Amino acid sequence: MVSLHLRPPHNLTIATQWKWSRGWTFGTNFVYTSGRPTTYPDGTYRLNGAKVLDYSQRNADRIPDYHRLDVSFTKDGRRTVGQRHYSNWSISFYNVYAHKNPYSIYFQRVNTTTKSYQLSVFGTIIPSVSWNFTY
Repeated sequence: MVSLHLRPPHNLTIATQWKWSRGWTFGTNFVYTSGRPTTYPDGTYRLNGAKVLDYSQRNADRIPDYHRLDVSFTKDGRRTVGQRHYSNWSISFYNVYAHKNPYSIYFQRVNTTTKSYQLSVFGTIIPSVSWNFTY
């Protein structure tokens, strides 16, 4: 029996918030995760005349690392500190540098070669605007 001593995935999240003048707040959120364990094909063999992919040991490989940066700008609509009814406007951007983070990697046998395909979810910057009312 072969024993694998894989390092567990690491997670790092850094969130910051700066209050500016006149009710403006600037926030950032940085997320980093080391690659999740996965199993990739490392060869082929023939079974009843058909080529079949042969996979490495279970979870011996890693999906590439995941990272992204989000930013937000919020305008607090309160005119006084004790105001009970007010609204906030927020503009935010998810994945500011539009990194195509891999979610999954698939392999397919095409003729004599094995090709990999990477699935990236939200591989671009995503803006959003919200209006919140507190009463």
